[in-house]
Amino acid sequence: MTKPRYIFLSHNSTDKPELLRFADALVKRPLAQAHNLQVWLDKTNLEHGVQYTNQFAKYINHADTCAFLLFMPREPIRAYVEYEIGIALDRHLGDKNDDKRFPILPVYPGARSGRIELPEAIRTFNYREYVYDDVEQMDAIITDALGNLSPVGASSAGDSADFIEMGKESPARQAPTGEQREGYDVWLSWVLTRKGNELQAEDDGRNLRTLSCAELPGIDATPEQLLPLAIWLLGEQAIDGIKGRVRILTDAPELAMLPWHRLPHPQTGKPLLDSGWVVETGAGRSRLPGFSTLAPHTPLLVIPANQQGIVVDKHCSLVENYLEAYLDIQGLIPRIKTPQSLRRELRLHQPDLLYIYARFEGEQLQLDSGSDGEASLSLQTLGEWIADAGIQPVVIINVIGQGKGLEHYPHLLVQESRLVWIQCTFSRKDSNWADLEKNLSEVMERTANNGDLSGLIAQQALHPRQRMQSFVWMNGKTPQLQVAGSQQKRARQFRAALLKVMLGRVALKDQMAGSIQRHSSQHIPLTTYAVTGDAKACPHDVPEQIRQRLQYDDPKNSLTVVQYYFHITIAADEDALDVLEVAISEGILHGSEYPEVIFNRELKRRGLSHQECCIALNWLFRVEEGQEAAVSGWLDTWGTSMREYLTQVKLEKAILINAFCLEVHDERHAQSVQTSVNKELRNLRTFTACPMVPIILKDALSKLEADEINDFLESNQRYWYNELKLPAHKIDPWVFAEWVAEQTGGLFETTVNLIWKQYQRDYQEYLKP
Repeated sequence: MTKPRYIFLSHNSTDKPELLRFADALVKRPLAQAHNLQVWLDKTNLEHGVQYTNQFAKYINHADTCAFLLFMPREPIRAYVEYEIGIALDRHLGDKNDDKRFPILPVYPGARSGRIELPEAIRTFNYREYVYDDVEQMDAIITDALGNLSPVGASSAGDSADFIEMGKESPARQAPTGEQREGYDVWLSWVLTRKGNELQAEDDGRNLRTLSCAELPGIDATPEQLLPLAIWLLGEQAIDGIKGRVRILTDAPELAMLPWHRLPHPQTGKPLLDSGWVVETGAGRSRLPGFSTLAPHTPLLVIPANQQGIVVDKHCSLVENYLEAYLDIQGLIPRIKTPQSLRRELRLHQPDLLYIYARFEGEQLQLDSGSDGEASLSLQTLGEWIADAGIQPVVIINVIGQGKGLEHYPHLLVQESRLVWIQCTFSRKDSNWADLEKNLSEVMERTANNGDLSGLIAQQALHPRQRMQSFVWMNGKTPQLQVAGSQQKRARQFRAALLKVMLGRVALKDQMAGSIQRHSSQHIPLTTYAVTGDAKACPHDVPEQIRQRLQYDDPKNSLTVVQYYFHITIAADEDALDVLEVAISEGILHGSEYPEVIFNRELKRRGLSHQECCIALNWLFRVEEGQEAAVSGWLDTWGTSMREYLTQVKLEKAILINAFCLEVHDERHAQSVQTSVNKELRNLRTFTACPMVPIILKDALSKLEADEINDFLESNQRYWYNELKLPAHKIDPWVFAEWVAEQTGGLFETTVNLIWKQYQRDYQEYLKP
């Protein structure tokens, strides 16, 4: 018989009736039967008594699974489907590094418009529509799954043990990806558990070994005390002179808190880190979706203002400079100071990189007091808030510790985060703070040419320093950090973000830039504007587009823009005054200081005190469904709140811009909201002692036209025309722009994604006959 291959079918349970019909038609196609192509379905193939997620991972990663098919749902994707996508994406990237293929195939049973958008992790993948009852589409899916693999040969009955036998254990071993293996002679991975006086270690091949251990070393264990563990785990595989990588995964608190970075070489007794090895620790077998690479682009800083020993302004600027220089994250980073604000921002801002810099007493982070009077925050509570927000960020915590510092394993925080790095110093001396900053800066600097984040942290930050603790835990595979190096190495997310900054909206940018420059020359101190659109129109990108136009497009008449951002959700259960007061306090004020002090100090720091420039207060509103009529009331409340703060602001040369960027749930409401907001802007003319002059944009954000896309491709000395390799493919930018506009209907976000997808795939879809 012909050896079978399998397509793993991922779907929401509510779509199962449609999926079963689709699966039955697929396997009955002659092409599928000729290759013995089968499908894996949870309805028929799940094993009893084995955790679902373990089975999903096993069969997605099995050698006989040749493709992953996502049956796109009408409703939001369920958590287990997100998990399956993450496992599939890990294999897709790993196989690609090993010059193999594992296709991910999103399909829509009917029109794409009737179902949700592709998940962010696979947003750039090609998809198919109208797959029901279309034999050509069915055969195309089969061809996509089988690819250009060599023809399947026949096998005897004796070979059947190598097939996927549904309902039976498979001995398949999941090896690390090619980029994780690169540069190492030995790769070892262990899952550790403790049962009474016995330690158990299970490797990737599910081989067990045990060690009698009546008493474990403590959190301050020396390399000598850890030597028995090193001999047990590494044995003869750690030969002097070779490089290796060891991953220790455990959910046992007493094991997780051991100083594994001090694990010695079994032969020399020196720390493995000093012998060219990398030692990693993480949470059990848990894995997070899409965790083979990281590309953070929405960071959040948590730095209190009223903490002795913390030079707040200096450190905020330092971190911003690092993020821009090494991760290509542009602009001022949102910063909050209280536990209350942190909980809110985790839900609304949804950061993928959380940076905390504070004091640590009694295993509690000490932040500023919020309106609820709370200033302390435990790592357990932080883990709960992250879990509630449904995010999996990278968490970096730099703290001054009191007493013994961190003693207990923050299990929930580790479980809910992609990577947790905690550094703790036990002194308020400036030299100890300098050590924290030095570790951070050196790790960031080295990311410019090396994306191995956990390896960099292990090699740099885990070396013992006097009076310091350092812990690193990760959740899942070793993270490979996508970083900014040469132009060719920039991460997809960053380049796509740059596309969004520069693409289109020429008329809007010209109108806005001309008005702002005129107000600046006429010394009109306060101005405002509003833009409205749905998420696909990207209204929250407009302030950065305006900054690009003012600051860079015309060097002879450039106007520097200093940006502040305020993220606000207009929801039925939120009180406008409370939300705005907190946003103003967190976004502008530091302690009891006034905005004028803050603004002038920032201008002085940037050398802009005596130059014409702009300070932009960007109010990024998300209007929840059904709350469109509430927008006017929120802006009226905003005017009441800001009267107190802005009336007395006096800036020598700078003008102050308030930008209202409103993202509505449905594009059909965008124009009515824009009209009502414009009415409120006119009412705000006299709300302060000096008039606030509005720039009225009559229409909501419109769709892109072909000429705007062409202008983008041919502008800026044809930079993007060459960078997107259009000449190499002999592509006429105007013809390509017309095709893009026709395909996307001018939707802004869709246009960006399509251009980027064509670039990634060498324009195969555009150039096909």
